[in-house]
Amino acid sequence: MMLGGEIARRGLFGGHRTGLDWLVLIAGGIVGTLAMYLVNPGTWSSFLIGGALWGLAYLVTMPIDVLLSGRSMLTTAVIAVGRKARRAAGQDVFTPEHLRDEQGSDSGPKKGKRKKKAAAQRMVGNAPVSVGPVRWFELETSAGRMVILKHMQRRKRGERVYFTVTLEVQGTQGGLMRDFEADRPYIGFGRFLSKMAGRHQSLISGVEEISRSLPVDMTAHMDWMKSRISAEAPNVVVESYGQLVDRMAGIAEQHRSFFVVKIPQTAKFRYRAGVYGRGDEADAQVIFDEVRRVAAWARNTGAVKSVRALDESRTAALIRSVQDPSFDLDDTLSYVPGKEDEPLRLNDCWQELDWTHKGRTMVNGRWHHRCGYFPPDAFTADEVSVRSLKGLVSSDREGAFIRTVSVMMNLYDAKTARRWAVGDVTSDRASSRKSQARVSDGTSEVLLSSSQRRLKDLKPGSGHQGVGYGIYVTVSAPGATELERACQAMEARASSCGIDRIDWMKDEQDTALVTALPLARGLAE
Repeated sequence: MMLGGEIARRGLFGGHRTGLDWLVLIAGGIVGTLAMYLVNPGTWSSFLIGGALWGLAYLVTMPIDVLLSGRSMLTTAVIAVGRKARRAAGQDVFTPEHLRDEQGSDSGPKKGKRKKKAAAQRMVGNAPVSVGPVRWFELETSAGRMVILKHMQRRKRGERVYFTVTLEVQGTQGGLMRDFEADRPYIGFGRFLSKMAGRHQSLISGVEEISRSLPVDMTAHMDWMKSRISAEAPNVVVESYGQLVDRMAGIAEQHRSFFVVKIPQTAKFRYRAGVYGRGDEADAQVIFDEVRRVAAWARNTGAVKSVRALDESRTAALIRSVQDPSFDLDDTLSYVPGKEDEPLRLNDCWQELDWTHKGRTMVNGRWHHRCGYFPPDAFTADEVSVRSLKGLVSSDREGAFIRTVSVMMNLYDAKTARRWAVGDVTSDRASSRKSQARVSDGTSEVLLSSSQRRLKDLKPGSGHQGVGYGIYVTVSAPGATELERACQAMEARASSCGIDRIDWMKDEQDTALVTALPLARGLAE
């Protein structure tokens, strides 16, 4: 397969720009043109002023791949200003309600009314600003309760309301096997995504795959072994096993995988919901039908071995554990003062988050996180094995550390993806012919090869669909020094997987943390 190849931006004006970039570029062009006609018209000075305005607008909105990780100077400045504005507004520290209660702040009848209103509406109100307005409701199924998160429309963003459901999945068993057998689950996962991308088959528009890696504590295993060692066991065997355990303690890891399916509230969704009635119950029935179909596809294609939908307490436990790894993923008790023995609720899973230190997030004063992004041009342009990215999640030769790899995948039907591929091939062929008259650095040839490969893979009747992906990683450690070492280890793993760099998003840590959570939400450029 080919993950790379998109080593440069396409387009007449230098490639992909954000909406703000386009607005400034168009405004600069209009103002520059007006200046040519209004400021000393017909003279050289008018042309110089107009050209300077055009050039300035083009320069500040031009994406810069390496230095700014594909962002323009304007976008980079806006991100930095946004962080300072959030800090000035007091959003650089988030304190959950149960800690505010302990500190004696935010008390009184207004706080009680807010809590009652949030509980009645089942809103996840006690959450960081970057999470946005989210409602939740549960559905009782034959396999247990399933929680559904409804992500409400945020003002001034034009976002569509969508629903998410978190599924815990168990992969197929590993071990010694032939190459074609080892590749089978990856091929099955591709077929699984293709099934969901077919618009006539599915309402799902995206999937988030979360792979969480945690070092294994060997203490319980050692205690178990000590209780079972025979007094007659040879010392050489006992010492040898002890050395093996000591060696494995530094590299042994626990791996947990989750799928988060994203279902937008489209006209087709509302039509199906109308068959069941109105309100949350009707929406839940449509979502349950989709999740049941997704689970069957995942098992039948061989992508996974088992699928289980999470209820409210298990989803909340996952969110809490990502923030503070001191809490076990499977621990569903609240531990909130006054609710210690109650099941964890989504309103109570948030921890104290501190972003006052640039480039990292500190949780509860003891855990440190850093979120990173793998830029598209960081991947090798050569064909690689389907197992090439396995080293990001697991390795039996390197030290263990806590990390969460999140892959955001937007699904597109074959017709839409093919139309985009045709446009890219046309643009790349024109660029390649234009560069034939001069010595090329190879960029146009690599882009042309990448787009032609996509178009070939998407030919009619192939059964392939389109997917746009973004890969994020969140590294966690119990201290700032340990975090730096873990980030260096993560960069080394990425390099061994054919990824030459990680964008650590130093000015976006307060908003980037959501990429590690089961919300099916990346960072929009």
